[in-house]
Amino acid sequence: MKSLLILSFSLFVCPQAFCQKQVDFYGHEIQNDICNQLPFRDNEEAKTCLNNICSAGGVINNFTMIPCIDIGNCLAIYRNHIQYILYDNHFLKRLSAFGFTEKNLPSAGTNWPEIAIMAHEIGHHVMGHFTNPFMQQNFTVVQLELQADEYAGNILYKLGATLAEAQQVMLNDDITIQGSDTHPPRQQRIEAIAKGYQKARNSDNIEVMAISADKIIQGLTLHGKWDRSDQMAFNNGTQYAYHYYLTGDDAYLDEIKEVRYVRNHATFYEVQNNTYQSSQDRASGFDYKGYQWGYINTVYVTVVLKDGTISPKTLVNLTFD
Repeated sequence: MKSLLILSFSLFVCPQAFCQKQVDFYGHEIQNDICNQLPFRDNEEAKTCLNNICSAGGVINNFTMIPCIDIGNCLAIYRNHIQYILYDNHFLKRLSAFGFTEKNLPSAGTNWPEIAIMAHEIGHHVMGHFTNPFMQQNFTVVQLELQADEYAGNILYKLGATLAEAQQVMLNDDITIQGSDTHPPRQQRIEAIAKGYQKARNSDNIEVMAISADKIIQGLTLHGKWDRSDQMAFNNGTQYAYHYYLTGDDAYLDEIKEVRYVRNHATFYEVQNNTYQSSQDRASGFDYKGYQWGYINTVYVTVVLKDGTISPKTLVNLTFD
């Protein structure tokens, strides 16, 4: 089924092709009188869909949502300094399941092509295609379309789509292989989505790499817990079990492969033998259990990240449970 998506550049200055005619997402020319009346009202369900997309992209939702029949999809226009997103209720029904946050990702049944289309249209607004003379004067209409496609790819990565799901929208038969004077060839659009998708993924990797091993230690809390029920006799005395473990941001803990502990007292084995006690048990917060006579206030901690990076040995204060 064909889904029309109108892109209307209504400006004092606009790319010539768009001043002459309006085209849909697929490059088909449409009539200029569609939804000429723009009532100042919106729909809460539509706003929820848009809010979720904007949230994932870090965009303030200052768009005005307008229901508009017989357009089959959604579209971005700019009139009288107002950023509009027009939508058809049939499109909204397909998108209505899109009520999630980044921590409550959509199911496999999510209609990613519709989400990609809305993200593409938001991209035209966010990137200033309607309002920035520089964009209008220095890029062709085809280039602006590729920019919006790239933006959509970036957003769909952040929303949890696979690359194949992000590119589904471009597999519609109405996306021409050769392109047109207003829209790029299919392969270029597929590649633009992949480019935006990869940029978002690379950004995630950079953020993880930027969390150095020593900063991870600084961002975590070291706990000590005395277990009186767990004891052992040693040299005519009794030693009790002490547990040492870390809590904090899961993003930090998930990067750790191993935690090495050196209890800060001259009587302990690891101090006397210049070694350490270690744990690789992520589920327990890298818990290490050691038997000792009494409590200590500090422990030297070293973390080994999954990429092999090793932090400096850092003296850390204990928080007792």
